[in-house]
Amino acid sequence: MLLEKKHFDPNHTHVYFVHYLEQKCLKTGDNLDIDKYNEDVKGNRIYIILEEHHFDEEQVNPYFVYYIKSLGLKPNDGVVVYEFNLWAQGKASEYISQFPHDAFTTIGNLPGGHKAFGEYLRSFAEHSAEPEQLSLF
Repeated sequence: MLLEKKHFDPNHTHVYFVHYLEQKCLKTGDNLDIDKYNEDVKGNRIYIILEEHHFDEEQVNPYFVYYIKSLGLKPNDGVVVYEFNLWAQGKASEYISQFPHDAFTTIGNLPGGHKAFGEYLRSFAEHSAEPEQLSLF
C-alpha cells in the first residue's frame, strides 16, 4: 500500500496506525507491506511512545489514561497497545463480577453504566500509582 499524507493524520487514520508508521520510520510515498503490518498486529508488537496528551482524558480514551497511570508510566515510556486491551477486558470482567449477572450482562446495563465503570478504573489507577508505605514495626 502506497502511503499518503492522510495515513499520517490522526484525524483521518486511527492514532495507533499513525504510531505504527512512525515506529517503522515510514513516510509519505513509502510502500507499506500489509502482510508485515498484519503480522506485527497479530504478534502484539505495536507499541506507542507516550506523550503528554496520552495522559489527558479529554484527548484520549479515559480507560487508556487509567491504564497507563495504573502502571506508573510517564511521557516517553513505551506501551504495547494489545496489553491495554487485555487489561481493559480483565477489569471489565472483574467489575461485572461484583454484580448479579449472566452471560449477557454488559457494563452498559449495570447500575451507573460506563460512568460508574470509569470511576472504578480511575480509583484503581489512583491506588495503583500510590507508593507502598513500609512499616518500621
